[in-house]
Amino acid sequence: MLCLNDDWNKIGEDDDDYRRRGFDKKIHLRLVRYGEAEYKRESEIFEEKFEESTFYSVQMIPPEQIIKDKPSVYYFYPLHFFDRCFGYSILSYKGTPSVPAPYYRLWTRSVSNGLESMRRNLHIKIMYDRLKNIADKDSLTGLYNRNAFNRCVVDLVNKAQKEQVSVLILMTDLNFLKTINDNYGHLSGDEAIRIAAKAVKSVCGENEKSFRFGGDEYMIVGEGVYTAEKIEQIKNGIESYLARYNEISANEYSVSASIGAVCGYIKESSDIDELISEADKIMYSDKQQKKRRLQGFASSK
Repeated sequence: MLCLNDDWNKIGEDDDDYRRRGFDKKIHLRLVRYGEAEYKRESEIFEEKFEESTFYSVQMIPPEQIIKDKPSVYYFYPLHFFDRCFGYSILSYKGTPSVPAPYYRLWTRSVSNGLESMRRNLHIKIMYDRLKNIADKDSLTGLYNRNAFNRCVVDLVNKAQKEQVSVLILMTDLNFLKTINDNYGHLSGDEAIRIAAKAVKSVCGENEKSFRFGGDEYMIVGEGVYTAEKIEQIKNGIESYLARYNEISANEYSVSASIGAVCGYIKESSDIDELISEADKIMYSDKQQKKRRLQGFASSK
């Protein structure tokens, strides 16, 4: 029987933080071998009763594996790699006690080495995912950054051309960021950037991804069927999110955004650039209209 600590493959910020002595409160039975011919994996014998393969270390032996019909002998071997404790293996004999064969100790050593190899591979994968996340995500907003977009757009174009699905490009620009920075400070400006990012992300479904495309610019890229009604619904969702925020916030300023969206099919790689350019023009037009409305409102007072 192979019994492992609950935290045998623990991965933390500090790789020196691991169990060096004793066993965890909970032990998991991961593998059982019966005799010479019968070999069963955990997924085969414990899939339906997986909870029974977890037991407390004070019990030492999994309750369902205790031989009750006749006297039995159990040998316990620690599983470790240097001072890192993984758990232990149990060798049991029914009836007449026997001395474990010499190769059993070699087997446990090989198992310990294998567990350490698995743990290190898992650690490398987790570190890779963390580094990839740092490289792909904007630290201020949590949205994907421009580098991530450049990689994503390649797959997007290939899929759009192959499956003949339409592509949505929605550009959003935060209004009056300079005014907020100049009058209320850059911390307030950063907060406005984060709120706008949350608004953009809030309308993304399974087929859309959100990016921080520049300092105060955001982009939503989607693929699928986008009717004029659905595009308008996405735009309204962003504006509604910002409106709700402005209602409940105690800020002396309001967070608003200008939006431009287009949808089309990709036949050539350059088509994606044309869609972005068109969405950007619509967004700029929306920004100018909002500025004129604001100026007209101010002059009427």
